[in-house]
Amino acid sequence: MKITKRQLRRIIKEESTRLSIRKLLNEAMTFDDVMSEVDDMNDIAGKLLSALETGGIETPDMGGLEPEQAEALQIAMENIRYELAQLGVKFR
Repeated sequence: MKITKRQLRRIIKEESTRLSIRKLLNEAMTFDDVMSEVDDMNDIAGKLLSALETGGIETPDMGGLEPEQAEALQIAMENIRYELAQLGVKFR
């Protein structure tokens, strides 16, 4: 039975995906991994807050956020940072 290049590519891609999924399922995050991810999320939320507070986000006419959207985003980022800080206190 002959296999075309297209079929071979598809088989390789499917097998690669299957192996990647298996690897992800077999790897568990350590406490340090989790805390590192929490720190990264906190950094991202902080950068967004900083941009909102300093006017570093484009205006609506430039494709940026409307004022009420910016306010909602700021509140959400403040809440996220608060919750992440609480996690840090509980786990460290």
